[in-house]
Amino acid sequence: MSKPVASGAVAESGSERQQASPPGDPSRPPVSRRDALRTLAGGAGALALVAGVGASGCRQTPPPAAAPGELPVADPVDVLLSDLGPDTRVIVQYGDVPVEVRRAADGTGVEAIALLCTHLGCKVVWKDDIDRYQCACHEGQFDVSGRPVAGIPTRPLWRVPVNVTATAAVIGGPAPR
Repeated sequence: MSKPVASGAVAESGSERQQASPPGDPSRPPVSRRDALRTLAGGAGALALVAGVGASGCRQTPPPAAAPGELPVADPVDVLLSDLGPDTRVIVQYGDVPVEVRRAADGTGVEAIALLCTHLGCKVVWKDDIDRYQCACHEGQFDVSGRPVAGIPTRPLWRVPVNVTATAAVIGGPAPR
């Protein structure tokens, strides 16, 4: 038993399915509403998956700054000077920000660099094979002093203030005078 169907619509009765021929190319089979919705739902799910995977390695926004080019102030972190050899890089957590602490290139002081890309706030890591910091998200690169040398970033990595005492480098707090 069939039901009257308007042009292009689908009617189902029991297990029998009827479909009227839509206007257009008769060689192409018509798409049912169910198939169209299934395709749209699958596409939306795939888009959500891609967006989630793309964002998983990036913070998407840099940490809130006190002023342009500055990191927020957090509780100071002490690093023993005896832990800072000539080629040693010590990573500490300064608030929510990973910070690398190392001896200055000239060997006279201590430097601290935030390991967050200035493009979108993704984590950067030092790559010995290329002598550069590299962003995990968009492969931006920074030289040993934190200046951008390749890729999307245009601003240098943030410097974190360091006060050196007799036994430790104090990371954060007020900048030395």
